[in-house]
Amino acid sequence: MPRIDPENQRVAVLGEALFGPRWHTEFAKMTGLSRPYVSLIAKGKRPRSFSLLDLFRAAIPADS
Repeated sequence: MPRIDPENQRVAVLGEALFGPRWHTEFAKMTGLSRPYVSLIAKGKRPRSFSLLDLFRAAIPADS
């Protein structure tokens, strides 16, 4: 099993917090990425770009 980068892990935690257990699908819709690709990012099998994390940060209200 690949070691998950802390930033990829953070994406997974934020995704579930924002969208619940089916966050891969909702995040894919939000970003225009495929759901399988988002799943691979969450599993650490594909690199994550900082722009993906920035999308999450933009989705979280500043007062959270």
